[in-house]
Amino acid sequence: MEIVRRDQNILIVTIKTCREQAARTRKGMAQFPCRSVGMVEFPVFARTIDARIMTTCLSCPPGTLPGTPYCSWKFTLDMTY
Repeated sequence: MEIVRRDQNILIVTIKTCREQAARTRKGMAQFPCRSVGMVEFPVFARTIDARIMTTCLSCPPGTLPGTPYCSWKFTLDMTY
């Protein structure tokens, strides 16, 4: 996992290797489309910490593009809230 703080209001969390997806690959299974799960889990988690945190999916199955990080999420602190 890599965590990069772009500025005081933006945090990028990138999961470079997902053990669940790696296990599915080893078993010859298709990737699990986990983006929809993350779109529920990560915003709820972030809002529990601070209601001003907005969550954006940058890359996650099934929307992972070649050459992009496996799973990447942006957390932005909305200062207009």
